Amino acid sequence: MLKLGLVLFLCGAVANAAYEGPGSKENLHQTLMVRCQQFRALVFEKRLMSEHDRDGLAHCEAIVVAFLGAFKDKGPCDVTPSSYDKVIKMTMKSLGSDKVTLWSGVNYPIQYLKEFAKAIGLYALETGTFLGYMGDGLVFCGQKGGEGINYENCPRWGECENGGDAVGNFWKSISKAFASTAEGKVKILMMGSGKEGWHAYRPGSVLGSVELPMIFTTSRVKSLEPLLVHEPGKPITDNCGTGSMEEMEHLIKQHGIGYTCTNNPPALQAVICKHYPGVPSCQESKEWNNSVEEEGRNGYAIHESNSNGEGFRYY
Repeated sequence: MLKLGLVLFLCGAVANAAYEGPGSKENLHQTLMVRCQQFRALVFEKRLMSEHDRDGLAHCEAIVVAFLGAFKDKGPCDVTPSSYDKVIKMTMKSLGSDKVTLWSGVNYPIQYLKEFAKAIGLYALETGTFLGYMGDGLVFCGQKGGEGINYENCPRWGECENGGDAVGNFWKSISKAFASTAEGKVKILMMGSGKEGWHAYRPGSVLGSVELPMIFTTSRVKSLEPLLVHEPGKPITDNCGTGSMEEMEHLIKQHGIGYTCTNNPPALQAVICKHYPGVPSCQESKEWNNSVEEEGRNGYAIHESNSNGEGFRYY
């Protein structure tokens, strides 16, 4: 009996060690409860939702249980995007026309992204939702048996051969849901700088494989407007109208949607130059720094990306 117990213990340890990522966030239930309460207080303070929609977030315990239920008691690679349908239905709200901004490949610190959001005015970046705020930066996955939550090792993004990792499918599912709420003009914040082989538009990214296909199935989006930024010190890989951006433009127009691309919008460049003041291009364009003060003084929502550059949060 002792030998059998030892074998089972070792098998469990090997199974958990098979994944490369860290385990679920410690005290995950409590962490999610705190974030739910913080978010609710935030939207009350900034009046980012109607009173009816805010009341829908009053039941934090039920929301957290639904969130955890998407992967709890399931194997680390046994989750699908539809696993999150219940919690998405409970929390996802439309932001109205001309209020959505997607982003892809932009991995600046969140401080920069807050400033980007202010600079482009009342636009909700894709991480600008309740669930994005809840899941931002967290690792989580389930296990069969025990507490139902794996606190030892979780798969990294893309590590599950069947695509069944909890975190990856979380972001894919809320990205699709967020894109489904888009109306009117939609801005897309994109990165046009990177290592050799980098492309601003990648068909396999969340933008290319989840969000755009979702938008193409609706008739509510009238135009898509990429804002292409270039990071100082990194090679420029894309400009509007060339390379992967030309491919994206062709795809969007093929679906009868308007398209306007802007390289380094001054308001966004001002934010970058604030953090890279020594860069020659920034020293030559100090007037950009004034533009941030003139734009986007109102409340805003951000859909922020995960480590792969796609990802939700209200500010």
